[in-house]
Amino acid sequence: MGQFLSDKRTVGIAATVDNILTGKFAEFLQEDSKVSIAITSEVDLLFASVIIGNELLIDGQEVSDTDASPRNPEDVLVQGFGQKGDRVIVKLRNGNAATNDTRSAVFVEPV
Repeated sequence: MGQFLSDKRTVGIAATVDNILTGKFAEFLQEDSKVSIAITSEVDLLFASVIIGNELLIDGQEVSDTDASPRNPEDVLVQGFGQKGDRVIVKLRNGNAATNDTRSAVFVEPV
């Protein structure tokens, strides 16, 4: 059975969130898994970087500014595979001159 994690937060002006999964059950994979990450933001200029294990999947990719909850598959930014014990890092950076409300959905499916 897969795992699902949602996250909603405000990213301050020019601020960076090092990992939205820090301290959450999906931060470290419990088994070999496919990981899908969907992210949306309230306004433009929110950038995401995703690392699974030692693999950088995206670096500084601008996310959709739909101001809605992320949908699967429409708002999936990246998919990747990881092994048991791999750390999943989802870093967000706000390049806007305003605070930015962001919503994320992380889907973890065993393979």
